[in-house]
Amino acid sequence: MQVITYKIPLNPFSSDYFHYIVIHMLGTHKLIVSLSLSSQTVDLLMQESGCRLEHPSATKFRNHVMEGEWDKVSLCNEPRVICNRMKFLLLQQKYLEYLEDGKVLEALQVLRGELTPLKYNTDRIHVLSGYLMCSHPEDLKAKAEWEGKGAGSRCRLLDKLQTYLAPSVMLPPRRLQTLLRQAVEMQRDRCLYHNTKLDSSLDSVSLLLDHVCSRKQFPCYTQQILTEHCNEVWFCKFSNDGTKLATGSKDTTVIIWQVEPDSHQLKLIRTLEGHAYGVSYLAWSPDDVYLIACGPDDCSELWLWNVQSERMIIFDFFFLISAFVYSSASFFRCVSSESHSILLFLSDHKVYIWHKRSELPIVELTGHTRTVNCVSWNPCIPNLMASASDDGTVRIWGPAPFLDAQEQDTLNGTDILSSHRKYRTES
Repeated sequence: MQVITYKIPLNPFSSDYFHYIVIHMLGTHKLIVSLSLSSQTVDLLMQESGCRLEHPSATKFRNHVMEGEWDKVSLCNEPRVICNRMKFLLLQQKYLEYLEDGKVLEALQVLRGELTPLKYNTDRIHVLSGYLMCSHPEDLKAKAEWEGKGAGSRCRLLDKLQTYLAPSVMLPPRRLQTLLRQAVEMQRDRCLYHNTKLDSSLDSVSLLLDHVCSRKQFPCYTQQILTEHCNEVWFCKFSNDGTKLATGSKDTTVIIWQVEPDSHQLKLIRTLEGHAYGVSYLAWSPDDVYLIACGPDDCSELWLWNVQSERMIIFDFFFLISAFVYSSASFFRCVSSESHSILLFLSDHKVYIWHKRSELPIVELTGHTRTVNCVSWNPCIPNLMASASDDGTVRIWGPAPFLDAQEQDTLNGTDILSSHRKYRTES
């Protein structure tokens, strides 16, 4: 194939650029059938917009690859390095298809006479040569991790080949979907109250409206107050599966709480006793079977608990305990909600929640009467959060209860964003 550059309107703000991408989507991703459009409709779109789907040479290139006409594919205008990479991919597909069809001699000729002379990716060529020993096609597919001869593998080959071609020759595959997905991700990233993992699927959102999360879904309302500790609560941590909460206190106990799956209410399931000092740090094992606890900076012991059997092992690591030094409550502490856009800062008896794009807090949580020492965000329930304080309580924060709007605004999660509307309008 002789590559002839067809000029695509590259200004992303021009109507021609949008027309081109829409036409490309209709023409190359077989949406014509799903939208009940005919090929004449696409031709009419191209005629009226003045944008062509792609240059005829690109169409021939696509057709040759999809039909398996390997000898008709020409890359004479591509740079040598790029040309060798593309040739390697094409010949690899050709070689595998020969093997699947049982044409061992033809496959051997491709390996020796076409792939090896390229002197490219010799390690892969050695692997390919081993496939000659496959006794049947299913064995070949399994070892090569290849789906076999057909439209599926050739489409994937075409996608790889297009990464080496300039957009002016052939527009990258699924370009419109990529742009729409980026638009959705940008909206979610700028949403002040969005604190769940981003879903890259376009099926989960509507493109008819901008994405906006309600503050009522955000964990800024007191849902429950846990008062079982009899002294300052220094640490709290949800388990990795989000079903349990561990709290450590100056009263030398660790309490394990169960999170009810439906109501998200917490109930005490066991109290772990036997610590010689107050508990200032907790960490769950990856499988949530074990819990490690340590005391303040003058404590040289670590306690390893089996949460299920309540068995405890004590370790004395005097020289290593510095890795678990508890930060002084007089400093600000920052907790990041994983995979989210939310940051929490603790100071005095309040919790301030910031969005990473805002210069001012979006929410101020009040309710504790003394210093807040720790905050833990549930890793599996985005709208559930716990805070531990020197007032001896653990507060569980959740979304707004089923109250009218006026009552919700008077609850103890105070929205301080209303006085800073300038950020939302400017951003």
